[in-house]
Amino acid sequence: MNKFFSRLAAAGAAAVMSVCALGAFPADAADEARTITVKFNCLDDETISFSPKIDPNEVFANVTTSASFVQMPSDGMTKKGYTFSGWTYDGDVAYEPGKPLYFNVLPEDVTEVVLEPVFYDPLADKINVNYEFDKEIIGTDLEKVFGEAKAFPGQVLTPKVIVLSAENATSYAMTDGTHVFDGNNSIIMPDHEITLTPIWTYKINVTFSAGDVDRISGNPSVTFSYNEGMPMELAGADRVARSGFSLTGWVSSVDGETYLPGQSVTLPHEDVVYTAVWTPIEYTVVFNAGTGKSSDNIKIKGLTDTTIICPENNCEKEGYYFDGWKYGDEVYQPGDEFLILGAKPGLGIALTSVWVAGTKPDTEPTTAPPTDVVLTDLPGDANNDGKVDLNDAVAILQYAALPGKYPIADELLVIADVYDPGSGVNGMDALAVQMLDAKLISALPYYPDTVIVIDDPVE
Repeated sequence: MNKFFSRLAAAGAAAVMSVCALGAFPADAADEARTITVKFNCLDDETISFSPKIDPNEVFANVTTSASFVQMPSDGMTKKGYTFSGWTYDGDVAYEPGKPLYFNVLPEDVTEVVLEPVFYDPLADKINVNYEFDKEIIGTDLEKVFGEAKAFPGQVLTPKVIVLSAENATSYAMTDGTHVFDGNNSIIMPDHEITLTPIWTYKINVTFSAGDVDRISGNPSVTFSYNEGMPMELAGADRVARSGFSLTGWVSSVDGETYLPGQSVTLPHEDVVYTAVWTPIEYTVVFNAGTGKSSDNIKIKGLTDTTIICPENNCEKEGYYFDGWKYGDEVYQPGDEFLILGAKPGLGIALTSVWVAGTKPDTEPTTAPPTDVVLTDLPGDANNDGKVDLNDAVAILQYAALPGKYPIADELLVIADVYDPGSGVNGMDALAVQMLDAKLISALPYYPDTVIVIDDPVE
């Protein structure tokens, strides 16, 4: 038997095992809603005798149900010269007395099943049921467990199946090349020998990887060994932790699909890597005013790896002056950008006010550049460094927020006024510089009535 068939049969075995594990519970919503009538075709056969202890019209009456299975009658019957063995609806698959017929093995359009009794001749010659093993079995005495097996032609046969282990492989089912046996299902023994071989499921490596990212807590990847084609639940959202991000999915290296944490999947027949999908957390960054009043605190929302602008602290504290916002070892001034790098799970982000005793010293604003510096002639070059980039946008934003603390020389104010020139330097000029840097516009100054056309870089 080739490996391709082996894998298909393994999938079938897993499905059969799942059905048997359901017991009396419906297999799925479709089966639950379907009503099926089961008939036992034996009452009108004059060659069949029934025990006087039972009422055959009651025991073998038609059954109409929307349950997921019907139990075969356990009471037997006799027929001269033959032994009763079970029931069949197709002359091939059979059911022992007392065993269930699960409806989910039937086609969806079937609404009626007629079961025929199965008899065999106990005086016929028995036929060999062979068990062959193509691998070296670990931990099982094959001769003791399987030994020599025989069955009568026409007898209901339930092949013996146990879990078998070999190097890097496990068998949960066996096959005769046509049927898949899991130890619970049966066939009618044909009039010739049959040979049963294990269906092997092989070990594969299943790796959960955080991906090529930073700020990972613990191991960036972990690998487990599982049987191919078997069901399993993917690792939960708490399996790998990354500061500032939530784990919202796993991308399979085999099919490229994204699955949810904890989702049930069927493992492929090859090694697979599930790579984490990270989603930035939205934080409410708290700027603690340090006055003892929560109403004085300032809260600004932002996503991990984005920046927010540090606000002014307009509160007063007698005998002290405000000198910035502290986070870790860094002190930020109003107007500075604060990069949200995230926090460990369960923690927030807060900056505290720096209060210094005394009176804030006066600072002399710079109103003109040094006389030996040549002024730029590039529109938007607010810091006079000979180029226009995001540093100029920051300089303009700081000036717009705190012109006394972050002055721009008068000669450079004309150059910085690039959004609707003549309207004065404000945050819109910083926006125009950012638009230039992002290549949304091709030149400065920018006039609000200009229509921006963005070429799609991908044809």
